[in-house]
Amino acid sequence: MGTNTKQLLGYTGILVGVGEVTGGLLCSILGKKSSRSDSKFSGLSRSTVIIISFLINIVAYGLIFVNLPNDSPFGDSYTKSFIKPNQYLAVFCGFLLGLGDSGFTTQIYNIIGVKYSDNSSSATSLFMFMQAMSAAISFFYSNQFGIYAQLIILIIVMTIGTLSFLVVDKFISI
Repeated sequence: MGTNTKQLLGYTGILVGVGEVTGGLLCSILGKKSSRSDSKFSGLSRSTVIIISFLINIVAYGLIFVNLPNDSPFGDSYTKSFIKPNQYLAVFCGFLLGLGDSGFTTQIYNIIGVKYSDNSSSATSLFMFMQAMSAAISFFYSNQFGIYAQLIILIIVMTIGTLSFLVVDKFISI
């Protein structure tokens, strides 16, 4: 990817943040439109936002898979990937990951507020604890597995989480 791979990490982090903010704004705008009774646009349901976020993350994971070699988490890599590594594609994947994460996060907090309105601080704390534990586990295995194994783990966990959310959202909406 060139000689500035360390610099790309900073740019990617910035674009993750830009994706998070963009996703938050989109959820806010669509939420306002969906709450107006005179609007012809009925808005997006929580489940729809989760499915869109799931698809955005799948696209990002696919682009990461073809763009980066398997040994890229372990340091500078000269191993061939499926395509010639592209720094712009790598940074764009950061934006997509932020955008997808924003959709998941806003809807999870939304459903916590709806389901546990009487005790939302405890439910939010439990969610944040589980999120922190997941991050700690990810940090542990990130030095043990190549990027392809990490992407498979992410896809499996994200699929289970998405399906679980859809089930919970269906029962809350009944």
